[in-house]
Amino acid sequence: MLIVGTILLVNQQLNIGQFIAAEIIILLVLNSVEKLIMNLGTVYDTLTSIEKISSLTDKPAEENGSVQLAPADQGLQVEMQQLSFSYNDEKEILIDVSLK
Repeated sequence: MLIVGTILLVNQQLNIGQFIAAEIIILLVLNSVEKLIMNLGTVYDTLTSIEKISSLTDKPAEENGSVQLAPADQGLQVEMQQLSFSYNDEKEILIDVSLK
């Protein structure tokens, strides 16, 4: 655009004020487009977050009393059989542990 403007200025089809004004407008438009492109990732992240939140809020609410729990005076029993554990695929710390 600078080359075209210079040619028009030399051929006196454009005065210096019009040339400077056109260059300023072009720079402002290009700067705005660049900012829009740079923030496009943020826009997509925001849309994805809104979609995830929407999927949660669209689920039906649970009614009070819809889940029956065992009486608390009897206590609970937890049982694990053949439990193994390791950190990040390293050597297993617990191997085939059973608890009752």
